[in-house]
Amino acid sequence: MTVRYTYRCAACSHHGQVHLDDDSHEGEHTACSACGATATLEWVGGATLHRAAPTVETLMAAAFMPGRDPRSAEYKEGVRAGLTMRIDGRQMVVPYTLGTAQCDAYLAGCEEGKAIWRERTAISSGSLARRDNYTDA
Repeated sequence: MTVRYTYRCAACSHHGQVHLDDDSHEGEHTACSACGATATLEWVGGATLHRAAPTVETLMAAAFMPGRDPRSAEYKEGVRAGLTMRIDGRQMVVPYTLGTAQCDAYLAGCEEGKAIWRERTAISSGSLARRDNYTDA
């Protein structure tokens, strides 16, 4: 469960928001994301959000939506391995001989998978604006 709190910084007038685990943080303090000064959290009411944990499949579908430049099977396999490593904690095993085009594609895909996960994590924490492709399931 995630609850959105807002704040207005008295020092710099920045309006910000944070997402916390429940609705018991009303009146607590947080650091302003613009200047670092202390600001008081306000719960604006409304629904409490329940977010489904992202899956490898939903993130893969978003990453390879129609209209994207085609990628090789090795590249997609690498993206899947990078996401699986982040989501399930499984270690990646490179199935190709180092120095080959297939290995290079796989490793590049792994980097994209990790980047997708970093972006998704930043979106979930509220520190990055949501892109259309990576919305919650």
